[in-house]
Amino acid sequence: MNPEITNNDNLQLEVFNPKYEDAILAFPGVATWAKGVIMAKALVAAGAITPDVGNTGDGTATLLAIAPGGPPIPGNWNLECILAGITHGGRFKLEDPNGERVGGDFNMSDVAGDTLLISAGGIEVLLTDGAPNFVAGDKFALAITDLGGDWVPWVEDAVDGSGQAMGIMPETRVATGSGDLYGRMMVSGQIHYLKLSVQAGGTVPQKALDQLRNFTILDVKGVRLDSLDNQ
Repeated sequence: MNPEITNNDNLQLEVFNPKYEDAILAFPGVATWAKGVIMAKALVAAGAITPDVGNTGDGTATLLAIAPGGPPIPGNWNLECILAGITHGGRFKLEDPNGERVGGDFNMSDVAGDTLLISAGGIEVLLTDGAPNFVAGDKFALAITDLGGDWVPWVEDAVDGSGQAMGIMPETRVATGSGDLYGRMMVSGQIHYLKLSVQAGGTVPQKALDQLRNFTILDVKGVRLDSLDNQ
């Protein structure tokens, strides 16, 4: 559904030589994104994980999160047993949607009910031993969804794309429900750091200011930086 959006503050940010681009604002639900909020682009999301219908073992795999090293390549990843254990566990490989192997071998101990945490290529999976045991060729398909790069508030250390500051909200928007809104995003210009904020509240981390230098020109603590267009 499309959210109802209202201008809560028609005043634009005080900026010099700004550059804007068309933007899709992806509201997750009821929210207010104020002018000056540092923004980023959501690129991927963890989707479903599905065991192959031909599996012998009944162990499970749980897609926990988008993990450090992300964002991962969108599409279907392959987690596969390549060597069965003596009685339990085994050796596994992880392949990205292009068929490229990621992270080397992953070994689960020969202990009944053991678990193996796999973190590679920007995804994190928890593999659990079962009975019957895994055999070579048992596999799981891991779906990573492409979010298309819609704009969302910056989140420190997020690895789905939203951890890279790339723009600034030029005016306040208020949503009464989830959905997308077409708007504008400031991607270049000059602005004083005191005009900036993060959606989570609190002090703007230096990390966000450093990232913005690649996209938006800041007047940080009175020091004027050279102009740099969006890259």
